[in-house]
Amino acid sequence: MPSSGSIRSVVSAVALLLAATLAASAQAPPPPPPRPTTDAAELAAARAGGTRLQGSAELGRRQPVVGATVKAVDESHGRLVMLTSTAADGRFRIEGVPDGTYVVTLDKPGLEPLVKRDVEVKFPTRPTLEVRMQPGPGMAPAAPAASAAAADESATTLSGVVTTGESTAVPDVTLRFVREDGSRDPRAVRTGTEGNFEIPDLAPGLWRLEVRGVGYLPVRTVIDVRPGQELRVSLVPQPADYSPGPLDLLPPEEPIPPPEWGARLSARRPAPAEPPRA
Repeated sequence: MPSSGSIRSVVSAVALLLAATLAASAQAPPPPPPRPTTDAAELAAARAGGTRLQGSAELGRRQPVVGATVKAVDESHGRLVMLTSTAADGRFRIEGVPDGTYVVTLDKPGLEPLVKRDVEVKFPTRPTLEVRMQPGPGMAPAAPAASAAAADESATTLSGVVTTGESTAVPDVTLRFVREDGSRDPRAVRTGTEGNFEIPDLAPGLWRLEVRGVGYLPVRTVIDVRPGQELRVSLVPQPADYSPGPLDLLPPEEPIPPPEWGARLSARRPAPAEPPRA
């Protein structure tokens, strides 16, 4: 018959084994944390930042169109105009496009302008347009019917920003506006250090816009200026083998006063003083 001492030893061993088992289970790794969910505020901020509108243009089979102006205008009220150019590979992209439905126009001298309507942009998808352009006169699309009414409205201030595709501000870029019907003098403005610009007292209606920056492809299009409009331009670097077109070599146009203005100015000038007589 086992002694009381041996019984106590067995009980102690069992107790130690049970304690070790409990300690091991307590040190087991915790269950994996739940999968992170997208915060509503982060999602709203991303949506507010807009999404990307992208695409490409080619002429014939595998021949990219370089330097075509791409214009995206929201169809709701036309107060947001975004411009860029096709790069050396014929591709383009416009960042920060708000949700909405847009008219997208591709235009280049010597090619038929191409218009895509009802282009829907909705975060987080990235609409992609792949188009094929054809040789043609390269004239801008016909003026919208609303422009005639807009021309009667009071002058407005057009503001905006010029950046690169990476949203880097581009200073010292010239934006030149020439009235389509010739009823206003040309206007010009240069971007500041933050790439922003503002041109006041601009009559609503159709203006031909040219954007030029050193080392970047030029942007040329027609804008239907409206009150409260915002203009965003994304410039694309010139390829190393870029050949300037005829429009790139033309000097900027300057307003020429009517002949009668010259006669009036001459009449208003004071006569030169006679030298004193000896």
